[in-house]
Amino acid sequence: MRVLIALAMSLTTAACAGHGGGGEASGPPDLTPIPGRPLTQTARLVLDCVDQAQTSAGVDMIADDGEGRMIRFTCTGATAEALFGALAPRSAAIGSEWVEDGVVHRSTERMQEDLYGLDVCRRDGAAHVCVFNLNLGAFIGE
Repeated sequence: MRVLIALAMSLTTAACAGHGGGGEASGPPDLTPIPGRPLTQTARLVLDCVDQAQTSAGVDMIADDGEGRMIRFTCTGATAEALFGALAPRSAAIGSEWVEDGVVHRSTERMQEDLYGLDVCRRDGAAHVCVFNLNLGAFIGE
């Protein structure tokens, strides 16, 4: 259950924060529940990663200001390898694959400034590692 909650939060947090085009609201907020849809195979792979991270001490908190703002899930092995492979078409399409010191990195979005908050998988030889972030803001640092 925790895994499903984590995925739901991670998939909606980024969209919720900036939805509506910015600026001041022109009226009362729309409180209509947002309809969901069944998980894709890719979403299930992310859940597998989150699940592995929770059971193997692959969970910690990160923040760019010293306060806990994101929960970071790190998975390895076959789980990460499956995600790394699944990222290939998207990374090629959006230009989010790069090689550094022989390590191949693929991210779910293009890197802006640094790796903070970036969901990324990497392959170093035969070893695979994926990192996914759940942004909950200052709430989790309290």
